[in-house]
Amino acid sequence: MIMKKTSFIIVAIISFLYTACKEKPDPNFFEGYIDYKTEYKSLMPHVTDEQIKTEFGKSLRIYYKDGNTKWVFTGDKGELRSYQMSHQKINTEYTWNESAPDTIYSYDKAKEGSTHIDNYIDAGQDTVLDCICQVVKLIGTSFHGSPNGPVPSSFFYSFCPELRLNPDHYKYTKEFKWDELTKKYKSIAIKMISKFEHYVIGTFTAVKIKSTPVNMSEFTLDKSKIIKPMSE
Repeated sequence: MIMKKTSFIIVAIISFLYTACKEKPDPNFFEGYIDYKTEYKSLMPHVTDEQIKTEFGKSLRIYYKDGNTKWVFTGDKGELRSYQMSHQKINTEYTWNESAPDTIYSYDKAKEGSTHIDNYIDAGQDTVLDCICQVVKLIGTSFHGSPNGPVPSSFFYSFCPELRLNPDHYKYTKEFKWDELTKKYKSIAIKMISKFEHYVIGTFTAVKIKSTPVNMSEFTLDKSKIIKPMSE
């Protein structure tokens, strides 16, 4: 069953998709949302690209506001498949997925998380929506719930220097070495590729960038849900 094979990847992929974004917008940093096209290449026998796309979601929108972010994955008809919110002031991330509709999982971004990054290197340039981006490659291992143990993984970020973020918002975020990357590049990634050996390659490419005030209600937790640490 595809869910058993890929459930660990859902958390790993969503965790990988980091970037950033006041009730009064700061003109120095981006606030608004970005729509991404999602593409998946299955590396598993008997699991198709389309099956993975149906399970994970066919589109992604990320909201950015003053270091708070929200990732929203939707299906063919706009139905919610999963979301993840990052609260900058408390350095905590919250994840919801339709497979566990009554529960929101939280974890501390000061910890390394389910993916260990060994190192990262500059990997040339890429052009996305007319922005010349600096590409960075990260190499590591993902651990979260894989049925076959640790998974060798690699990740690519294409940082657009026109979309600035405040690195002070991320100085305590250790997962994916985001504290180091934001300090160095100070910008948002508008193309992201994640490769989990023997499982899947996911590509997320910006197709629309909208600079607009974002209401803080986007980052409000649904208190009707059970909220518990990711490790439980």
